[in-house]
Amino acid sequence: MYYAGLQAKIKEANPLAKFVPCSAHSLNLVGTNAVDCCTQAVLFFNLLQNVYTFFTASTHRWKVLNASVKGLSETRWSARDNACQSLNKNWSLIINALNLINNDDTEKTLTRNEASGILNKLNNLETAFLSIFWGQILHRFNLTIITSCQYRFGCSV
Repeated sequence: MYYAGLQAKIKEANPLAKFVPCSAHSLNLVGTNAVDCCTQAVLFFNLLQNVYTFFTASTHRWKVLNASVKGLSETRWSARDNACQSLNKNWSLIINALNLINNDDTEKTLTRNEASGILNKLNNLETAFLSIFWGQILHRFNLTIITSCQYRFGCSV
């Protein structure tokens, strides 16, 4: 059997050693693969990242938002939980900021168009449902990972 990374180094030091993967990291992989199987979930998380990117790309837009939005991470699902909770908590502020930018004639056409596109997606009932749904799922998912990792291995996620 071929081993790579840390597992290879452990086997090199002691060929009889057994490698036991952290259940929290395995659960991260389950979450990643589960979401990748659903087109609507992929689109929702892309929207989350687009909201974050749109507002953090400009200090002016960040000031207009006057709230916090979080970005995603491919490896840490707690970041997805944070991003989803941030969207849910600041939903009205995000919508208002996007409306202000969209209706501001001094903004560049590209910026107004991007704000309009994000606004249209956020005003979709399906997006609101997915935001609440994923907020609940990811919160429980994140708590499970943290509890599992701390209990079994004493590691921090």
